[in-house]
Amino acid sequence: MSALAWLLPLLLPLVAAGLALLLDARRARLPVLLPLPALVLALTGAPGEPPDLTWILLDLRLDLPGPGRVLLAMTALVWLAGGIALRSRAADSPGLTAAWLVTLTGNLGVVLAGDVVTLYTLYAIMTFAAYPLVIHERTAEALHAGRIYIVLAVVGEALLISGLMLATARAGTTNLAGIAAALGANAGAAPVLVLVSAGFGVKAGIVPLHVWLPLAHPAAPIPASAVLSGAMIKAGLVGWLRLLPLGIEGSGTQDAVTFAGTMLISIGVLTALYGAVVGVVQTRAKVVLAYSSVSQMGLIATLVGAGLVVPAAAPLAVAAAVTYALHHGLTKAALFLGVGVLAATTSSRPWRAMVVGMALAGLALAGAPLSSGYVAKSAMKKAVAELAGSGGVWDDARLTTALAIGAVGTTLLMARLLIVLVRTYPEPRASGGGRSTRSATKGPSAQPSAGPLGAGTPLVAWGALLLVGLATTWVLPAALLSELSVPRPSPSSTWQATWPVLVGAGLAFGARQLARRRRGAAQPTASPAIAAGDLVLVAEALLRPVARELHRTLTPLTAVRQMIRAIGSAIQRTVQPGQGFTRVDERLTRWRLAGVFLVLLTAALALTLITPGG
Repeated sequence: MSALAWLLPLLLPLVAAGLALLLDARRARLPVLLPLPALVLALTGAPGEPPDLTWILLDLRLDLPGPGRVLLAMTALVWLAGGIALRSRAADSPGLTAAWLVTLTGNLGVVLAGDVVTLYTLYAIMTFAAYPLVIHERTAEALHAGRIYIVLAVVGEALLISGLMLATARAGTTNLAGIAAALGANAGAAPVLVLVSAGFGVKAGIVPLHVWLPLAHPAAPIPASAVLSGAMIKAGLVGWLRLLPLGIEGSGTQDAVTFAGTMLISIGVLTALYGAVVGVVQTRAKVVLAYSSVSQMGLIATLVGAGLVVPAAAPLAVAAAVTYALHHGLTKAALFLGVGVLAATTSSRPWRAMVVGMALAGLALAGAPLSSGYVAKSAMKKAVAELAGSGGVWDDARLTTALAIGAVGTTLLMARLLIVLVRTYPEPRASGGGRSTRSATKGPSAQPSAGPLGAGTPLVAWGALLLVGLATTWVLPAALLSELSVPRPSPSSTWQATWPVLVGAGLAFGARQLARRRRGAAQPTASPAIAAGDLVLVAEALLRPVARELHRTLTPLTAVRQMIRAIGSAIQRTVQPGQGFTRVDERLTRWRLAGVFLVLLTAALALTLITPGG
């Protein structure tokens, strides 16, 4: 039974992916049921030692430390909520369901992996199996997003496999804990740390490797967007926590580890601010949420970096990063699914309840008092306080200021989200017959490729996800992580959590009023000031002239190739090699008896020559 508890979360979705291609409408139940074994394992704990899998390949092993249990619970809950939202699509799309379940297997496996081979294999499965989820709509936008996604995925895999091979060679083991310890004691670990950080950074969406997120999220179906942003990008965090030398002090290596930590903090702060700045000018709800995910993953990266800079602070930094991931994963999944539920709402009263619920989720993401974000940011502040006296580029005061600015940016993003949602999906108005209707919203902000979840999507399930996100963030980290306890609100901590929200709300209101005065009665523009994808679009614009010049240069070579192909075809028609082989075969067949005699005569002559005295 112990082995089954470990293996069922991985084996059942993988087997069900094959069955999804054969079953009829009953396949819609699979995405809802199959995250449950992982959720049970996370909440109850492993019933015994992980099974011995070394007989399968190399040194395969599973592991589930305390932080892993929190991340596994979050991952399972997000996929469960996404599976409920997918039911209306899964019944009619066996391919989508199969890709969904294979991606689920990879995502859960990354959290459960205990060695490099298992981690990389399941990480790659998750990455490439998610491609059909991104391009499922088959629109031009989805296909373009898929191309960018797969290019970044290959870049990330190349960086990651290079770093893992170097790390394994230096450590002499494939065990993740052993590799982290070896990197902390190896004086030449700096290149490995950079490669591993960047490889997992692609999935985490840190700048400048973030460009796939704001393209993939709007293109994918809403349930896929929820799991992409809520759970899958946390696989980057899992890799950082399992492979980087957090809390390991090595003589002569601290400079390399400190450098990696400082780099990660700097990139994390840049990512948090950049995501907020670009996100507030977007005109589509899912793009705003995508840039919000970029910004929030930047905050998580700063915590991991803090654990590298000050090894003594690593346990608290890891606990804070995991708590923040739990809060963000559940809240962001609720926000993405809420976009779909709001789009499907055709009655005024549920619409108003949805808007209030989305506003509460936005306040939670900004860290308002008593919300799940309050718990996560309280843990973050405790971890950042450990940087006091570190003497590095980022001390506690500077990082606290940067994180406060990030909280203001998150509030602005959530205010922008509500504005876009109300503009895109206005309140349904009652028609003459008493039934509520909503006029079709036109323009790019209508997000046709990311339409509603369908009439079968329950509003109650979405509300339950909001409550589960609040409850688990207050209870689960304190229960499973010894470094944390339930925060006790005080006037000081409440004010520290409130003022960034008030400042952000004030700035949003002021910007809204200023924009109204400038435009007057004119309708707002549908095109954002910065297009989704930002840096990749700049790169494409710069490379387009280069591509045209290459095409012009290679045109003569294309003509030469066509000429050679024409000459070859003419020779083939003239010589007719196939018929020639047929004629030779006929002649050999005709002289088969003579050939047999010739072979026998040759054998007799050879026997005579090698016989002594012959």
